[in-house]
Amino acid sequence: MIVKAGRRSQDDVYAVGASGTLVHRDEGGSWVEQPTDTGAILTGIWGSGPNDIYVSVNANVILHSTGNGEWEHQVTTVGFTFNDIWGAAPNDIYASVGGGIMHSIGDGMWETEMTANPASIGQALWGSSATDVYLATGFANTPTVYHSTGDGMWRGQPMSPARTVSDIWGTGPDHIFAAVGGRGMGVFFSTGDGTWTQQLVVEEYSVAAVWAASRTAVYACTDDGLFYRSNGSGMWSTPQEIDPSTPTCYAIWGTGPDDIYIATGGGIYHGTP
Repeated sequence: MIVKAGRRSQDDVYAVGASGTLVHRDEGGSWVEQPTDTGAILTGIWGSGPNDIYVSVNANVILHSTGNGEWEHQVTTVGFTFNDIWGAAPNDIYASVGGGIMHSIGDGMWETEMTANPASIGQALWGSSATDVYLATGFANTPTVYHSTGDGMWRGQPMSPARTVSDIWGTGPDHIFAAVGGRGMGVFFSTGDGTWTQQLVVEEYSVAAVWAASRTAVYACTDDGLFYRSNGSGMWSTPQEIDPSTPTCYAIWGTGPDDIYIATGGGIYHGTP
């Protein structure tokens, strides 16, 4: 099961998943598994470049590699489990945890920066810069999107109706999308003013991921393997089935609208949707 895909360049792609599974696609297009020495679920991946890559783990561990195929374990306090990771620079990295967020300056040490509502679980991270960072949370119908200007303070942006915010992505500080789970939910949009408006309504399934190649090429997928597209107008396409044998979509990533990866329960799909 692949749960998250990420890339550094067109010829340097990583994907992570359950049971410590991590694969790398090289210039020849081959996927090669790299040992991680953990059996836990790998939940997110980010890097500042090909020689500085981080992976969040559903345990009290962050993995780090210099791109040589070996993964160092950066161990944190017992009780923390990580759900996603994102950074603005090699010395400015965030990892979401249950109830909040941790921060590192790239020295292998992680410190708690914010504790959210104890009932909320830190889910996804995204930012347009070091002074514009978002944390998506959700649990027990009390989710909130938190925003920071990089000053260590996190300000809540409640959504209505309340549901789990499973993913967040944008193309700039005034163009941000959130995937909100639950029937009747879908994709919400914000101009960065702290308010969120629903664009895509999905009645039967839960939107798991959202990603934008540009302001005119936005994509979302559901936990039932459906794929949606938008040209940035606020209107979304009818759903496209990724593969009849693939029931779950977990993540979307790419370099542009003609080079997209979709991470699913059945593996990784690549192409031009």
